[in-house]
Amino acid sequence: GWEGFEGGTIELVEEDGNHVIKAKERKNTSSSAKQDLSGKLQKGQSYKITGKLKYDVGPDTKAFHVMLQNGVDYKYRSQAGVINAKKGEWTEFSIDYTAGDKVDGNNTYPFSPTQNYFFIETPWTASLDAEKDLMDYYLDDISMTYEKKIGEEEKPQPGDDSLIEIIENGAFSYCRNLERVTISGGVKTIASDAFYACEKLTDINFEGTMEQWNKIEKAPMWGKGLVIHCTDGEIKVT
Repeated sequence: GWEGFEGGTIELVEEDGNHVIKAKERKNTSSSAKQDLSGKLQKGQSYKITGKLKYDVGPDTKAFHVMLQNGVDYKYRSQAGVINAKKGEWTEFSIDYTAGDKVDGNNTYPFSPTQNYFFIETPWTASLDAEKDLMDYYLDDISMTYEKKIGEEEKPQPGDDSLIEIIENGAFSYCRNLERVTISGGVKTIASDAFYACEKLTDINFEGTMEQWNKIEKAPMWGKGLVIHCTDGEIKVT
């Protein structure tokens, strides 16, 4: 799920008729909204990061850096892309990112398969200005996707020989444009709020039988109203 990072805090607020994430009380340029993706990224895999960002106070335009940290501290951070935002407007972005080692001059910081974090910061500066550098900002429709089915069996990565069996809490939360998803028969648990605020999601393709689906451990009220399409029939979540 989402949380405050580097001294900043977040809250869920209503903005332009939608519930969105607000990053606030930022103490430095890296104070931000952070999503913990630990164990979900794979070295060498290419991802597409999409979403919308807005800020209301500060200069007419502002660059925001989309960052990935694949290790224990700041030395493992890489800039995936830049969002060139305009004050008072929602700016949509789409960024291609390939997970891998961080190379900085003669130093290489190896990709960690167990410590992975996504956040959006403003550019570093030695002379901080609260209005120009530490403004609140809003995020909506954040999505990080790749072309592979949820739970699909794959070759183990170095240091990680496990397969995806759990769709974790908040894994796809606020993916408001997600309409349909495919889950393999290997998934055993769907955690609370895995698809929270996925307002367009109506159908799930499950690559297993209805009996297999019913054996999956699910949090109460996890997906009311969804239709599950199994290999031998359909199930309506009530």
